[in-house]
Amino acid sequence: MKGFSTIEIVVTSIILFLLIIIAARYYFINVEYAKLAVFTENLRFIKMASEKFYIDKSKFPDTILDLFTDPYKDYLPRQFASNFIYSPWNTEIYLKSFYLNNMSLLYLYLELRRKNNGIPKFIEKKMEENQYFRGYFKEYIVFLVSFVYR
Repeated sequence: MKGFSTIEIVVTSIILFLLIIIAARYYFINVEYAKLAVFTENLRFIKMASEKFYIDKSKFPDTILDLFTDPYKDYLPRQFASNFIYSPWNTEIYLKSFYLNNMSLLYLYLELRRKNNGIPKFIEKKMEENQYFRGYFKEYIVFLVSFVYR
């Protein structure tokens, strides 16, 4: 009677297990990069909607909820229209506008949750390469979305 020995089965199982672990690691890393791509694209949509808001009203929106009024919500992604105040990492997003001297500034604050489902460190490092990135403030990553000279 022919068959596999116990050692052959154990070695094959170990190899398969290692391949599954490697594949799962790359899968979860790619999921995080996909979330970063979604966040970056949403950042662009927020920028377009807020600039349209500025053109119409000569001021930036005070909160992100101001962008859900009629002509501006068309610039926001439709799939996030009801729950757009959260990032792909389920952290809150705040929009704040400041008026300093001769410049109007619109910052986007992404809340950092360093606990269970926070933003991974390697994604934070990637965010720092973003052209909108401006630094950290308390528990937030700050992005300069738009600025206008008066």
